[in-house]
Amino acid sequence: MKTKTSFYSVIAVLVFVIFSLGCSEESERYSTITIYDPTPNQAFVLGDTVFVNALITANIELHGYSVEIKNLSSGEEMHAIEQHSHGGNIPVGTFWINTVSENSNMRAYVIAHIDDNGKHEMDSVDFVCNQ
Repeated sequence: MKTKTSFYSVIAVLVFVIFSLGCSEESERYSTITIYDPTPNQAFVLGDTVFVNALITANIELHGYSVEIKNLSSGEEMHAIEQHSHGGNIPVGTFWINTVSENSNMRAYVIAHIDDNGKHEMDSVDFVCNQ
């Protein structure tokens, strides 16, 4: 009888540990990032202007934003800006002239700076550049 009880106790502990590891809480977000441009999978040819327009909203005072455009096919960063501005609603607007001459998968990142200590939140949209 004692062996059976020990066996069930070990099983109960293992189930609890597995359940605890599998059910982690999502981290709290402070901002909402809505990206208007580019639209998902939008295509651009060499020389096109790629506009990145977004709105970052929060119920706290944000500390600015960054925008990065990366070529996922080559790993190269194509464009990056950083703006230090304070507020709860921050409009984002920048552009990049497409210099990519090969078919490439691209990603535009909009990064909300939550505080001056490096805390940030990010959203992104994928698009393509081709000949």
